[in-house]
Amino acid sequence: MKLVYDVSKQELARFLEEVRDHIIYKFKLDRHIPEDVFSAHLSSRILEVARSSYCIRAFILKEKEIQGAFLCSLSKWDTEHFGFRVAKTVLLAFKRSIGMSMREALIVRGLKLCREAGVRVVFTRVPLSDPLSICALEQAGSYLTDVLLTFYIDLGNLELVWESSNVRELKKGDEEAIKRIAFSSFKLDHFHNDPKMPKRKASELFEKWVESYFDTERQKRALLIAEHEDVIAGFITCKVIELKGWSYGVIDLIAVSEEFRGRGVGKALVKGALTWLARYTSSVYVGTQASNIAAVRLYEGAGFRCVGAEATLHSWLD
Repeated sequence: MKLVYDVSKQELARFLEEVRDHIIYKFKLDRHIPEDVFSAHLSSRILEVARSSYCIRAFILKEKEIQGAFLCSLSKWDTEHFGFRVAKTVLLAFKRSIGMSMREALIVRGLKLCREAGVRVVFTRVPLSDPLSICALEQAGSYLTDVLLTFYIDLGNLELVWESSNVRELKKGDEEAIKRIAFSSFKLDHFHNDPKMPKRKASELFEKWVESYFDTERQKRALLIAEHEDVIAGFITCKVIELKGWSYGVIDLIAVSEEFRGRGVGKALVKGALTWLARYTSSVYVGTQASNIAAVRLYEGAGFRCVGAEATLHSWLD
């Protein structure tokens, strides 16, 4: 086996088919969208990134067949926000026969290429079902910053009625209050958990994230507000992802002001988001940190079930 820096599109497509379960694992329980649709969608995105000029690539090759792949892409959003080059691993996958030493060798080579490209930190997410790759990343100097849980709900058999008159869509004048809530609410994510990441910039990132939902002209995206006595108590953002004839919903961000927590605001926001998403799709996904017990209970109480768990690791290259 040898390490190489490029392969043909056909070779990579063949490898993606071989590691398909690794790529689509958290979508396998979806009752409405066939696995082939998810596989084609995610593989197409990976192939598109792989051929781009800003993708860093390294592969394990054996007799012209890919045994492992490391694909990393510069994150323009994070790079512009933090003021230094941030990259995200688009694909880290191996055939089952590949052991720790070869996995570590590929990761070390890939991270070296990132360093040579001026990248300062790389974010990588790996399913917990792949402990060898997690160990190999740690051996290469990466460290754990969070565990992300993905939850799924099938809206097909649910009767959803927007019951709360205190939940509404965004209107002009809400923006500053929403940004304040976003800035102060998110503390358990992989940005805040990393001692090397600037904490204020990490909080400001969520301000910018929620700002991307202020454009009410963008279709199939919503920012819903919960009010208590005319005071904004919290918000939730959601959107619809199109898959060539199919679609699924995503709850992106949810936050409740500290003084209104424990009053059912989060429950009302989730119900409002599901009611809005049900106009377009029957499959909805949401992610949260395993350490965010309140969010886990909120989603499970709303009928979601956990379908995925991923370790988030940061690799600092300076």
